Amino acid sequence: MVRLAREQFPGLEIQHKNFLLLSLEPESYDAVWANESWVHQTPEEIQRVAAVCFKGLKPGGVLGVTLFEGSGTFEDREGDLTGPARSIHLFTEKQISTLLEQTGFQILRVGRKPPETSSGFYKMLILAKRV
Repeated sequence: MVRLAREQFPGLEIQHKNFLLLSLEPESYDAVWANESWVHQTPEEIQRVAAVCFKGLKPGGVLGVTLFEGSGTFEDREGDLTGPARSIHLFTEKQISTLLEQTGFQILRVGRKPPETSSGFYKMLILAKRV
């Protein structure tokens, strides 16, 4: 994804970082995009990451996040039965919206995409603005 973004938008600075180790310069980014990466974090970890993103965004900056909708946690081996399992955390719209609003974001839009795989989970897109 990073390579494709850099090819498509050569004038933009595209970065690839670990959210749990993330540190952003205050008010230095127009947008942060997290495509399915937050599904591997607990709600407590997401609260911390959301705060770091909030700090790093310029006023009016936008946060885009995709998550799987639901409740609970499950393990996924993505076809590799011998490798380590990944935890997948599901979120309700209310749960993730509340978490982001408590951090200081204003929810702009929530969208859903039907399941593409046999997982049966809807993908939820949240767009939020730093106010």
